[in-house]
Amino acid sequence: MPQGSILGPLFPYVDDISRVLPGEHVKLYADDTNLFISGVDVNTLNQKCNYSIETLNQWFIANRLHVNVDHDIS
Repeated sequence: MPQGSILGPLFPYVDDISRVLPGEHVKLYADDTNLFISGVDVNTLNQKCNYSIETLNQWFIANRLHVNVDHDIS
């Protein structure tokens, strides 16, 4: 990350995101965050995904951050 980058102020937030979901694999790189979730069956995976999304949503709200949910791939 270059010094003085506009992304620099976000790192204290993003660094903390991996602690929100202990036991799940969160991969951070620059301005990109990926969450990898696994489960023994579809129902368990569905429950873990829903829990993770809700937990992350609450974390974003608490930290006054906005998630871009636009999936337009033109």
